[in-house]
Amino acid sequence: MSNNIVKTYHFKTKPEVGKDAFLVVSAQIDAYMLATEGFVYRSVAQVADGEWLDCVYWSCAEAARAADNVMDQPFMTAFMACIEPSSVVCMQAEIATQVYPEMHQTPPQ
Repeated sequence: MSNNIVKTYHFKTKPEVGKDAFLVVSAQIDAYMLATEGFVYRSVAQVADGEWLDCVYWSCAEAARAADNVMDQPFMTAFMACIEPSSVVCMQAEIATQVYPEMHQTPPQ
């Protein structure tokens, strides 16, 4: 088992918020996360019209907790203004297994 952590956020954007506008605001979080110690990966996926799944992977629980200060960043005001507050569902989990192509490449012959 790894020590990696995934935090997931499922939410709806407000009806007046378009996909492109939301992704511009979301990109500000990407830039912040890239400079945050322990950050591994983030993906934002549109589940359905107006519904989103935001998954953030961390190297350990301490990094995931420390990154909660993202909510104190000025750009989060614009991000949160896009979201229906009552729709937000958050989860955090320790990764039990993971696989990706780089882990299973055959060594060069």
